Amino acid sequence: MLILACNHECVIDKIQENDYYYQGPSPDEICLVDAANKLGVKYLGKDQTHMSIFVRNEEKKVELL
Repeated sequence: MLILACNHECVIDKIQENDYYYQGPSPDEICLVDAANKLGVKYLGKDQTHMSIFVRNEEKKVELL
């Protein structure tokens, strides 16, 4: 699930009551990121150097290469 949450081109569309909605280049990619989110591996966004993922009740930063 961590790999699904990290390897995509989706962006966060909106956040409502801890529910994240994603937009992406294909419906399949959005579905995979959304499935990871529902299983507890949430993509929180990214900046120039890192991507933020919420896993097992803690936020992790993954370096972008």
